[in-house]
Amino acid sequence: MPWYEESEFAELWALAHDRDQMPKHYSVWLSHATQALHEMLSSGRAVEIITVRLAPYRAWLAERSLENTAMTRRRYVEELATRGGEIRQGGAPGLSDSIAAKRDD
Repeated sequence: MPWYEESEFAELWALAHDRDQMPKHYSVWLSHATQALHEMLSSGRAVEIITVRLAPYRAWLAERSLENTAMTRRRYVEELATRGGEIRQGGAPGLSDSIAAKRDD
């Protein structure tokens, strides 16, 4: 699952070719992402969270002449998860407590 840092979200949004399908504000994205994460975990799915760092992601897009869209963000995260690359980042700040609480439900 792609995860974004609040400090980079505005720039990621500004560069997105699908802005009309992406929340403009980090707080809205975070709420939707957290809900989706809880739904996946509640249904018994395993979830790997990959933090998308803007600089490596932009370089990856440039190397492949791709636009920043939901499809390419998903492809990027899948590639990182599959290859366990050096730019792979784990964790989603602030979620550990809410995930643990959800598991106890």
